[in-house]
Amino acid sequence: MPTKEELRARRETQITRAAYEIIAKNGYENITVQDIADHAGFSKGIVYYYFRSKDDVMVSLFNSIIAVIDGKFADVRREVPDPRRQLENVIRISLDIVNEHIEFYRVIMVFWTQIHHKQLMREVNAKLFSHWRHEIEMILELGMTRGVFRPDLVTNVVASSIISRVMGVSLQYIFDPDVVDLKAMREEVVEEVLSKV
Repeated sequence: MPTKEELRARRETQITRAAYEIIAKNGYENITVQDIADHAGFSKGIVYYYFRSKDDVMVSLFNSIIAVIDGKFADVRREVPDPRRQLENVIRISLDIVNEHIEFYRVIMVFWTQIHHKQLMREVNAKLFSHWRHEIEMILELGMTRGVFRPDLVTNVVASSIISRVMGVSLQYIFDPDVVDLKAMREEVVEEVLSKV
């Protein structure tokens, strides 16, 4: 028998996953708590037992996305000692996500549509980009300390610039995948970034 905490974690994951899947298909505004419950195979009451509202489900979903990204980047830092290779890998991972999990970016775009309407969504979006910048900044700082990168880098500016490149390529790929050669663009971004750090 699972403990109460294990059951809660399992149910929250199931509900969050259901929300992820239907938001990727139908958007945010078009779904209800009942839709999430139906997709998860639960009653609406079960969803409300674990989450106060649809927005709470969305925040949980966003936090789970952040946790996945943080985990991938932490693996890179742990397994790859060279800061240049760490930076290469983080850029590649960031761009590979759009190819391997295009629904992830669709969900992120749904969150973007909400930032002007909901303070909560603005905050969770800011949290995602803050985490992403922080991961890149740690790599840049390590490289500067080891003399691998230029000592005059302004790490938050460089990290923001890298994210801008990744997001630009990702959005073009989402909107026009037959035209954008994601693999070639990925390598071009890696080469350009590494030539400037």
